[in-house]
Amino acid sequence: MAFAAAEAAHAHFIQRELSGHRSHDDVVRRLAIPPEVFGKIGARPE
Repeated sequence: MAFAAAEAAHAHFIQRELSGHRSHDDVVRRLAIPPEVFGKIGARPE
């Protein structure tokens, strides 16, 4: 489940970057992304 959440967060970050937003700190705080999910962003499950 953490990998699915990390994949969704990663997709959201990409959309923000395409819109010109470079900082993700506000999103991490606002969405309360836990460290165990944030640490998996960009990783692939084995």
